Amino acid sequence: MAKIKVTCDSTCDLTQELYQKYNIHVVPLGITLGDTLYSDGVDIGAQEIFAYADAKGQLPKTSAVSPADYEAQFRPFVEQGYEVIHINISSEFSACYQNACLAAAELGHVHPIDSRNLSSGSGHLAVLAAELAQQGLEADAIVAELERKKALLDVSFVLQRLDYLSMGGRCPGVVALGASLLKLRPEIRVVEGKMIVGKKYRGDAQRTILDYVRGRLEGRTDVDTHRIFITHAKAPREIVDQVAALVRQLHPFEEVLVTEAGCTISSHCGPDCLGVLFFLAVIIAVLAGWVLTRTKVGLHLRAVGENPATADAVGINVTRYKYVATCAGSGIAGLGGFYYIIDYMASQEAYLSIEAFGWLSIALVIFALWRPPVTII
Repeated sequence: MAKIKVTCDSTCDLTQELYQKYNIHVVPLGITLGDTLYSDGVDIGAQEIFAYADAKGQLPKTSAVSPADYEAQFRPFVEQGYEVIHINISSEFSACYQNACLAAAELGHVHPIDSRNLSSGSGHLAVLAAELAQQGLEADAIVAELERKKALLDVSFVLQRLDYLSMGGRCPGVVALGASLLKLRPEIRVVEGKMIVGKKYRGDAQRTILDYVRGRLEGRTDVDTHRIFITHAKAPREIVDQVAALVRQLHPFEEVLVTEAGCTISSHCGPDCLGVLFFLAVIIAVLAGWVLTRTKVGLHLRAVGENPATADAVGINVTRYKYVATCAGSGIAGLGGFYYIIDYMASQEAYLSIEAFGWLSIALVIFALWRPPVTII
């Protein structure tokens, strides 16, 4: 098994429990308050950032990790024989990625990833990298999968205060004041590594945050329901709990993980900001969702799956649609197996039989349940 060490910028905004669970090493960015330099998440937290900004009327300064500091962080792992995979905040927001690349060129065996994202959007990739490493994948295969998956990230958040954007020079003061008076809360989305303004919500924190979550998740068929992050900047606990409940109501996520934004992210978004961050489903899942919800065939398939007796009573050919479901499901499973083998195992000839893809075994099980004689044939 390859020796892989996953590291990431502190801007990934995961919890200490997650860093420990996945054995991820964190490299802190710099935070300067007045004349004092701190390390993000090490000797300063978001609450100190908010207190400083409210008292001084200005934001602290954030600084990228230098090439020398990256090299010092990576070197012990390289000397122990590890291939280091490092997840960086988007190169559009910071010089961290460029600096990590300089350190990697000096050391070798280091693979910086420009996440094209921030906060737990980058955190998604760090966790995925650790999971792939635990599965025994080589560094090149992990890097290829991260490059593919980062394009499927859906990352956004809704602001509650625009004065932090104003202090950071990203929003005119008069606009921030007007938005505050009108209780306008803009949604910020990360698209192609950059931040853009999305929808605008109006009302108090509770209403706008819940409306934002519904806007991001409700009625969608392209959501990967494996894992979602709810990341916030010291938002009230009761609102965060309501968001978690709403998220579970809207989609059957296997994991709903709540994290807090670190100093770097908090200094730009301000208090009470909250976002939901998740992967989009691959195209085959999107197409399957469209077929199931928008076509007559999909309606019949769902009717047979939910209540075969009722479907039969209204004239739907239950046996036919069971075979359709079996063939479609087996085909998707086979494609998934084929992709894994070709992409990760790099061996087509050894596995080029239908049995290896699981189609035959799935078909045999279903046929045995419906028509035992067919199984023998």
